[in-house]
Amino acid sequence: MPELYHTYPAIQGKAEPCYGGCQTNMSKKSLQRCGCGLVCALDLLLYLHRHHAGCSLPFLAEAAVQEPVPADCYEQKIALIRRRWLPIVYPLGTSGVALAWGLNRVFRKYRLPLRAHWGVAWDKLFETAADMLRRDIPVILAVGQNFPRFWRKDKLKLYRRTQEGEYRFANATHAHFVNLTGIEEEWLQVSSWGKCYYINREEYRQYANRHSLRWLCNILSIQEVN
Repeated sequence: MPELYHTYPAIQGKAEPCYGGCQTNMSKKSLQRCGCGLVCALDLLLYLHRHHAGCSLPFLAEAAVQEPVPADCYEQKIALIRRRWLPIVYPLGTSGVALAWGLNRVFRKYRLPLRAHWGVAWDKLFETAADMLRRDIPVILAVGQNFPRFWRKDKLKLYRRTQEGEYRFANATHAHFVNLTGIEEEWLQVSSWGKCYYINREEYRQYANRHSLRWLCNILSIQEVN
């Protein structure tokens, strides 16, 4: 299965290290409610800084050398990228287009040989995501807002994998960003709320078609540039 080559960033949680950042551990209400896009962006940047030549980010030097990253240090970096590049609108949060715009500003400022673009053709979504993982780049994936019945609370199921290899329902979400870290035949491995969850690929397709839009349920494509 295509998956990241290196260990995903660990962030110190309230009791134990988390699998990536967790917005519910933040001190500010605005981040707890709508900080998922910021968390995905920071985890992505941390991973690039640690494991990709030419992707060094000076503002992450302190955090990147610590494993797990201390919670207060992580939240400081969240506040920094929110202030400089990735503002959020409470209580709506951010969008895929805004994430691409903000990350491209970071890439240009620090001369990273990367460009981000929101959204790919639906029939190429998993193929593009797998290609990014083979290039060792985490994939920001959106579980879109309900549309057109935006007032509904239809959600996509999230699963945990047992030691026996079974997938059991553990949570559900909508209007949420996660980071895709691995792809199996039927399952997507993701980081969300500091935990490793799994999304059933067919259930994701059905959610996009029945309860949301393919444009809202999509990925942030990142390509290398000369």
